[in-house]
Amino acid sequence: MLNNEDVLIGRFKVRRLMSELGLICKQPGPHAYKQATVEMPDIPNRLNREFGVSRPDRA
Repeated sequence: MLNNEDVLIGRFKVRRLMSELGLICKQPGPHAYKQATVEMPDIPNRLNREFGVSRPDRA
């Protein structure tokens, strides 16, 4: 809204002003990926972690 009125303002000033007014941000936090602990038995491991190939598109 302030950008539409050509008012230059930084995110830290916005944070301070919002906290003074008792406003909170409703944006979702960052996505957290889970670390795989077991190998999926139904997915075959065809390369067996050997990624050194002689030419592209060959395994």
